[in-house]
Amino acid sequence: MILLGDDTFEKALLQRVLQNPNPYNIRIYSLFHAYKQTALCQFWIQRTKEGAVSFLAKNGASLILDAEPCADMEELSAFSMLTGPVSLLCDAALPLKMPGFSARIYPVMRLEKAQRSVGQPGRFYVQPRLQDIYALLHQCEDEGFVLPAFEDFYLELSHRIRHDSALCVGIMCNGRLCACALAVFYCLHGAVIGCVATHPQYRGRGLGKQAVTALTGQMHKVQTERVFLHAVHHGTVAFYEKAGFSMCGSALELHRTNRAI
Repeated sequence: MILLGDDTFEKALLQRVLQNPNPYNIRIYSLFHAYKQTALCQFWIQRTKEGAVSFLAKNGASLILDAEPCADMEELSAFSMLTGPVSLLCDAALPLKMPGFSARIYPVMRLEKAQRSVGQPGRFYVQPRLQDIYALLHQCEDEGFVLPAFEDFYLELSHRIRHDSALCVGIMCNGRLCACALAVFYCLHGAVIGCVATHPQYRGRGLGKQAVTALTGQMHKVQTERVFLHAVHHGTVAFYEKAGFSMCGSALELHRTNRAI
């Protein structure tokens, strides 16, 4: 049975994060802490005779699912369709049946060993303004990475940062933001890294890796050790391996091919 997240939701989800951490339950937990007092996100839990076996969060038109192997996948598939998502993210091993959605699978990586962050002359780390991060990410847009509208980007991230559900690090060179890395989903128990970018004029200097190691170093100081990322571009796997990450699975990203529901 799938129920709205209630007073028992947080405790059950935290137990899942601590016992079997993955980028999906960490995303849901981070969203819950950022939005539990609002109506901007919806949360559900699936319970069977085994107990709490699945957790779902809908943020805007995006659905995130974390489920155990014993979950009722037929019920989850039907319910996910009823929520009307434009996209859905979950573990690629889950046998979801979502007609009308295109599928994309990409690697999931986990931080195994935090690298030491070594500063360089003329470079310093900052918590950059979201306007500057957006401008930098805009310089890195391509077919596989399309930014949302600035207002959506700003409102979402500024809210999460205020509620300790996101972190960001930037590297300044000559008064200019030239690299950044974000924990787009964050809590004390884990994080999901994204929005790693280096300005095209500053590539090939190791700035991207420095931004990632500075960010993971911050989290290591507060003992946030369950750190994941999605290597959406397969060519970035080697880059993240040099920053201390290793492969730990695959993610399934579904997108509605016909948005008329």
